[in-house]
Amino acid sequence: MRTIFKPIKKGRPKDIYPSEKIWNMLKMVASNKYTLEEIGRIFNCSKQYVHFIKKRWKEDLLRLIKE
Repeated sequence: MRTIFKPIKKGRPKDIYPSEKIWNMLKMVASNKYTLEEIGRIFNCSKQYVHFIKKRWKEDLLRLIKE
C-alpha cells in the first residue's frame, strides 16, 4: 500500500498588501512621469526590480491608474 503525502510548504509566505516603499513605487509608475530607471535610482534599486514590482502588484497598479 502506498501513501501519498502533501509536500511541506517552505519559505516565506507571499505578502497580501504592498509595503509603503512598494506602494510609493507603484504610485510613481502609475503617474507615467518617470521611467523605470529613474524610479530605481530614487529608491536605490534596479530597473528590473521595479519591473518585477510592476508585474507582481499589477492589480493594485491598475487600481491606482483608475484613480
